[in-house]
Amino acid sequence: MQLQILPLSEFQSQENLKALENFSSLYWNGPSWSMEAFKESDDIDDQYKLEVSYIAVITKEEFLNAIQKEQEDLENLDKIQVILKESNLPHVILGLIISAQKTEEKYKVAMDPYLYIYKLLTHPSFQNKGVATKLLDKTIATAEDCDLYQQVLSVSVDNSHAISFYEKNFDFQITSETSNENFIMTRHS
Repeated sequence: MQLQILPLSEFQSQENLKALENFSSLYWNGPSWSMEAFKESDDIDDQYKLEVSYIAVITKEEFLNAIQKEQEDLENLDKIQVILKESNLPHVILGLIISAQKTEEKYKVAMDPYLYIYKLLTHPSFQNKGVATKLLDKTIATAEDCDLYQQVLSVSVDNSHAISFYEKNFDFQITSETSNENFIMTRHS
């Protein structure tokens, strides 16, 4: 599979933004994000978001071949083929990671900025195939290039698969629990 990791900044056409919105609504367990969440703006934090957020894509042909090979979604294969034919995009989104620089204040003093990872999504048929790993590798490398040596994310306390993934593959550690039953996980480079 020839997976491409592209920066969110290259995904700013109306059709690409709509594809991201659809991907988010299909595969995100929480409230989906609208196109506006992925769109470039004049806000400094949003501009930075585009630099450390990535999309994983493959060609339509590779996507169909992989689905057929794995024999997953076969009952939906006709529907998937119609959707792909109707799309003018040359690729299919397999995953996305949305992150941005954040800074907290403690005792009215600004602390060192860090990278906050808002979303990491992978198409269900392509989970455990390295998509999330490649997205997170690229994001962390870019963050470190920007001197953001701390990365933070939130994960549901019930999502043991994701917690294990972050701990084993990226040395994230659970640092606290929120009131809405999420763990805050942190890693230092």
